[in-house]
Amino acid sequence: MQQCLPADVWDRVEGVVRESVTRKSPPTSARAQVYLNAVTQLAVWADTVGQSIEPDNLFHPETIERFIRERVGHLSSGTQTNYRSQLRAVGKAVIGSTLYPPTTIVPRSEQRLPYTASEVSGLVSWSAGRASESMRRNTLVLLAMGLGAGLTSQEMTRLTGDDVFADEDGVVIRVIAQKQREIPVLRRWEDHIAAFAREAGPRPVLLPTRTKILKHSISNFLERCSPNGAPGFSVLRLRTTWIVNQMEAGTPLPMLSAIAGVSPTQLARYFELMPASDLGVVRQRVRNAGT
Repeated sequence: MQQCLPADVWDRVEGVVRESVTRKSPPTSARAQVYLNAVTQLAVWADTVGQSIEPDNLFHPETIERFIRERVGHLSSGTQTNYRSQLRAVGKAVIGSTLYPPTTIVPRSEQRLPYTASEVSGLVSWSAGRASESMRRNTLVLLAMGLGAGLTSQEMTRLTGDDVFADEDGVVIRVIAQKQREIPVLRRWEDHIAAFAREAGPRPVLLPTRTKILKHSISNFLERCSPNGAPGFSVLRLRTTWIVNQMEAGTPLPMLSAIAGVSPTQLARYFELMPASDLGVVRQRVRNAGT
């Protein structure tokens, strides 16, 4: 990563980065590279925001948590956890373990909770406030593809304008990938998807000027959009929100399984994320079933 940094920035952080990772004594060169990457990002972020890069401050738990929140908060919960674990491991070797509280294991269900209506509004506002027209367009593309059709990150990066069609019944996305299927777009987002598709044509709908598909296209783009990261932006949560909304709306599970590209049994893990149902409504639905 240091090869991508301006020379003056690397000069300022190189000493603390290399010395800290050396103190950790990684067992393999591969593990050393993992620690180097994480500590470099921490040190560069601290240098950028005016935080001291002295080890006692750099590896303080509060500094690490602020880095996680501001710098990589838009990445998945699992990625954030990996950064936290790597930085804490180095920090314990450098400043000792007494400052670090026991790690709280967050239940997996909490890591993938669907967005609330107010959180969705916050993401839309965040998108509208990006610095350039390209950033505003492509962040809105991500929201439309995730909240409107429940696409995975891989499907988002591969979707072209030619994979979208519209008729009198709405807008449909054809997923041309391992899990081929057709997904009707949620009404709220179909005008956005249709407009983006017309604009892109045979090119990718997301970041249409790119010439190839990269594994980290979305995360790299989001990092460029906001130095401090998007406010809780997660493609996984966008997809979860779409699935839970479909379940709440009563979309038959076999149909939802087909358009979501998951097996019926895999949908079971979303049941716990649905809001509690009104007992009176449940009684009437059960009573009237089949009539």
